[in-house]
Amino acid sequence: MDLDQDAFLVKLSNEQDYFRALIDGPWTIFDHYLAVQQWTPSFKVSDPLPRKMIVWSSSRR
Repeated sequence: MDLDQDAFLVKLSNEQDYFRALIDGPWTIFDHYLAVQQWTPSFKVSDPLPRKMIVWSSSRR
């Protein structure tokens, strides 16, 4: 679900998929990094999202 402000809500019904999405990153879409975090009731799309981050990837894949 598109929440505006470049935030999206994704519901995964399979627990294995949930943990893979949360832990196995970093994820990229069209050469842009996707920051994944667990939803909390205090989340507000009006809060500023990180625009830059340091990312490294292992060669385990």
